Amino acid sequence: MHELRRFLTSIDRIPLHVGGESGSHWIHKLLNGHPQLCKRQLRVDKHIFINLVTTLMEKQLLSDGRFVLAAEQVGICLYILVKADSYRDAADRFQHSISTIFKYNRRVIRALVELSKDIIRPYQSLDEIP
Repeated sequence: MHELRRFLTSIDRIPLHVGGESGSHWIHKLLNGHPQLCKRQLRVDKHIFINLVTTLMEKQLLSDGRFVLAAEQVGICLYILVKADSYRDAADRFQHSISTIFKYNRRVIRALVELSKDIIRPYQSLDEIP
């Protein structure tokens, strides 16, 4: 009985995310690895990914978090959208809690909606053919 109690208390100290590379390291690998790696994983060329992060930061729609940089935040959002994965799968991939994944995914989605107001503009005249 005493051994079981000691085993159960030691389980409480095991971190939820064990092993694997951090999300920031994975994003770094996508941006500095094979030229097609970013396109395969996030469905955007790395220069487009970098431009998106830069634009969101320049327009002050996104900023680095305390522990999660803006590039990783965008990576989290794109990963969820592209892979159609759950927050739990993204939490395992990026080595963050589900609440952290939710928080930054939501933040990036809101930033993208704000950015879309500058990029997507309806035509003023219905007579004009685009």
